[in-house]
Amino acid sequence: MNIYLLGNTNIDSIKYYLPQDAKVIGSNIYGNYLIDLIDESSNLYKLDVDLVVFLIDGDELKKTNDLENIFNGVESFLGKKKCLLFLATISINPPYIDTFLNISNKFEFNTNSKILNFCEINPSAFVLDIHKIIKSTGSKKCLDNKFWYLGKIKYTPLFFREVVKEIVSVFHTINKTNKKVLVLDLDNTIWGGIVGEDGDNIQISNEGTGKIYSEIQQNIKYVKDTGVLLAINSKNNYNDAIRGLNHKNSILNKDDFVAIKANWNSKVENMIEIANELNLGLDSFVFLDDSHFEREIVRVSLPEVVVPDFPQDLDLYNNWFVSDVVGKHFSKISIVSEDLNKTEQYRSNIKRSKLKSSSIDIDSFIRSLEININVSTNKVDHAERISQLTQKTNQFNLTTNRFNIKEINDFILSSSCMVYSLEYRDKYNKEGIVGASIVNIDNNVAVIELFLLSCRILGRGVENEFLDVICNNLLSAGVNVIIGKFYQTEKNCIVKNFYKNSGFIKKDIHTYRRVYGNK
Repeated sequence: MNIYLLGNTNIDSIKYYLPQDAKVIGSNIYGNYLIDLIDESSNLYKLDVDLVVFLIDGDELKKTNDLENIFNGVESFLGKKKCLLFLATISINPPYIDTFLNISNKFEFNTNSKILNFCEINPSAFVLDIHKIIKSTGSKKCLDNKFWYLGKIKYTPLFFREVVKEIVSVFHTINKTNKKVLVLDLDNTIWGGIVGEDGDNIQISNEGTGKIYSEIQQNIKYVKDTGVLLAINSKNNYNDAIRGLNHKNSILNKDDFVAIKANWNSKVENMIEIANELNLGLDSFVFLDDSHFEREIVRVSLPEVVVPDFPQDLDLYNNWFVSDVVGKHFSKISIVSEDLNKTEQYRSNIKRSKLKSSSIDIDSFIRSLEININVSTNKVDHAERISQLTQKTNQFNLTTNRFNIKEINDFILSSSCMVYSLEYRDKYNKEGIVGASIVNIDNNVAVIELFLLSCRILGRGVENEFLDVICNNLLSAGVNVIIGKFYQTEKNCIVKNFYKNSGFIKKDIHTYRRVYGNK
């Protein structure tokens, strides 16, 4: 991670606390930041920057009243340069007694509100919450009055360490590929005790040890509501498992889980069955189990599955779950509507899987689904979902190009681009937006720069119909040459022959071509 520092105060100390995979490659920290932001010949533009950290001193800002210029400069920069920018909130130090109304505090509050609003509407800008860091760490530990008066160095080494932790955490959250499935053991994992032995006396309550399990269930429920799939993999009688989920104090219930494997089979075997039913790779799974034996056998047998160590101290269970499980594998910056219905979507997929096994042939099975698709073009309100699909779709993705929301919107508004989105519905469920394509058009030649579908609808012939709709739309627009691009990765091998099987002629390793008419 290459970092560029901007600011109107000395924040150079950040570089001393960065991890080994991050470094400061440039800075402008003494008040000339606007020049860097607007001058395309500046180092900020020339250098290969992944992240810009912009830390503003509140006292200087109060004197210059430069906030709108900062916003304009940041917006201009992010419109031209593909990277992320962390814009810090401000703090006033030392505190001033302006009037009994405390004008300085009001300035601080109003400025920070504007910064929060700005970052909310700019997808590549994120808040670096200085206020939160100072509050949680303590102002006396974060602010150095001695060096402030001597050299306008406002912050302590501890403060910079906390800032770096926040930067690294959010940066990796934005750029990582989250896991999709949280697989849970039952006994002594989501409740205390053994349901087959303790029955209704398992520990889930609002006091004592039972409160720990009540809180962990609340946290698991929250994770599920962000779009993560929950599954059970437990050595139990099925009826006992359901009895535990039906406990009067249980927050989680049967319907929260997309798959329930409560039996006496190997947990490795169960895990493979869950993956097959969901049509997801095992590298999408995180497995929680209090049993060291069960964790190890899954680790050894299925190394693709993430199996975190379980905390030995039960009092630390919830803190560990939030930081080591959610923070590392399931954290999200934003949630779109399609995330909220994931469990029902995948449960429907399992119904389809069971139906498929009893169908005479694949064609009969597909017809029985009563599939209905809708292809839209250049819809601004689809931009966030399309961006999300580009970030996380790996298997049926022919180029694996990743785009943020602003970039998608730029494509939509461009006169030389067509942005297609695919909505899917069948008799079991409405899946929402599950496919996207971006096409560049130059006279009568169209280049498909992006073509992807969510893995949850693969195998239903939708990909072919989607491509046909796009090609027919392009033909109607006067295009007679369509070029498809393919860049192979470790995970998208399943689409390596997609264009070939769709009537395109291979021109080179990355390019396929379909010509209409005599051209």
